Amino acid sequence: MTTMQVYGPALGADVVGEARAAEAAGFSGVRVLDHLFCAINDGPVNTFDHPLVALGAAAAVTHRIVLTQTMLDVTRRHPTEVAQAIATLDRLSGGRAELGLGAGWYVPEHQAVGIDLGTPGTRVARLLESLAICRQMFTDHGRVHVDGEFYRAHVDVAWQPTVRTIPIVVGASRPRLIAAAGTYADRLEILSPDDADEALVLDADRLHNYIDSARGSASAAGHPICFGARVTLRLGGTSRHRSRPLELAGTPDDVVDGVARLAELGFSRLTVLALDQPSAAWVRAGIDILKAVPVRDEIVTA
Repeated sequence: MTTMQVYGPALGADVVGEARAAEAAGFSGVRVLDHLFCAINDGPVNTFDHPLVALGAAAAVTHRIVLTQTMLDVTRRHPTEVAQAIATLDRLSGGRAELGLGAGWYVPEHQAVGIDLGTPGTRVARLLESLAICRQMFTDHGRVHVDGEFYRAHVDVAWQPTVRTIPIVVGASRPRLIAAAGTYADRLEILSPDDADEALVLDADRLHNYIDSARGSASAAGHPICFGARVTLRLGGTSRHRSRPLELAGTPDDVVDGVARLAELGFSRLTVLALDQPSAAWVRAGIDILKAVPVRDEIVTA
C-alpha cells in the first residue's frame, strides 16, 4: 500500500485552512467536491464552494500537496473549459493539479438548472467524450479537433505549456464505464455501494474482473493505470459489513486489515467515507486509523 486518500464531506468549507492543515500533517493532496448543492447520504442539503476557485485559493497557501476534485461534473461544463481551467491551475501551482471527472449523479441540482442527466448510458457516453477531449488537450497543449455526439471543438492555438501531462482521474460504478475508462484515465476510482446512484455491490472476484478489464483498456491505449476505491467506513459494524471488500468496519485494527486486503486486490489508493460519524468524531476516527496506515495521501474537504 503506497497511498491513502480520506474523503469526508462533513469537514466543512474552510478549504484554505484544510489545505494548510493537510500539508502540515503530511498528507500529499487535498480534494474538493463539485456540487451546486447536495444532500449526501440522506443528510441535510449542503451548498458548496466552486471547486476550482477553492483549489486556486488552496494552491496559493501550500507548496507541495496535490490539488484534485471528487469529481468534476461533466454535465454542467464544456470539456474545453474544464481542460483550460485545470491546465491553468496546474501551471500556477507548479505542477500540482489533477483532473477528477465524473458522469454526474445528483438529479435535483441538475433539475434546478434545467439539465437533463439522461439515461445511465447517455451519462457514460457523455463522460467518455469529455475525457477524450481533455486527454487530447492535455497532450497537445490545448489543441483539439472533435465533432462528437455531445460536444464540438476545433482549437488550433496552443496554450502555455503545463509542467507535465496532467493526470486524469475517473470515478466509476458501472461496468461499462469501469471497462472503458482505462482508455483515458491515469487512475480509476471504483465507487462504493453508498457512493452513487445504483452503485454496484462488488465482491472480490468482480473487483478483480473490473480491474483487469480497465487495465487492458489502458494497455491498449498505451499508458499505465492505477486504481483507487471509495469505501464506506463504519466504526463498529457487523461481520457482514467486514466481509464486503468496499466496506471497512470494526476496530481500527480491523480497518487496517481491510486496507491491506484492498491493496492485495490491486488498489493503490483509497478514499474513505465515514458515513456514521459527525464531523468532529469523523476527524478523530480518521486520524486514529491513518496513524496505523504506512503512508497518508489525500484528504477531501467540502
